Amino acid sequence: FFFQAEDGIRDYKVTGVQTCALPISPWLRGSPANLTLLLGLVLAVALGVWLFRTRVGYEMRVLGLNPGAAEYAGVRPGRAQTLAFALAGAVAGLGGTSFVLGYKHWFELDFTAGAGFMGIAVALIGRSHPLGIVLAALFFGTLAYGGLVVNQRVPADLVNVLRALVILFAISAHALFERAARRRAR
Repeated sequence: FFFQAEDGIRDYKVTGVQTCALPISPWLRGSPANLTLLLGLVLAVALGVWLFRTRVGYEMRVLGLNPGAAEYAGVRPGRAQTLAFALAGAVAGLGGTSFVLGYKHWFELDFTAGAGFMGIAVALIGRSHPLGIVLAALFFGTLAYGGLVVNQRVPADLVNVLRALVILFAISAHALFERAARRRAR
């Protein structure tokens, strides 16, 4: 690896090291999608089955919803939290693998800047359900890629504002739908 300082202080890029491309299918050529898209979909299904069909998954959901009740029910919070952090780190590592091997084809320092905040937004929009998260992630990925494609004609800040508006409208719409459903139930 050869590191080169751009400003002498902070920005480093790896030069001369490139990874292999991971193709997915001919109809996705030219896009950043690759084999890790299928891996992510399989992983979402596996995590959905694990969360909703196993005892450990149930313990994770209960601990996330109400830690006091989970501890009272016999869930060991330390063990469950450690497992949740380990699984989250593994999934995040796969996301980084997708970015390095499939999109850029090289490693770049700080390539994940902002990914955590986008992950929180995806989880909020997807209502912390695997299917919702897949749909929200595909939507935000499409929005981000569309922002890159129209970057020459539309400022990048406008794409960021559009993302923020989508998040605000989705969260507000959900609250309005819940309120309307409660009114109907009365």
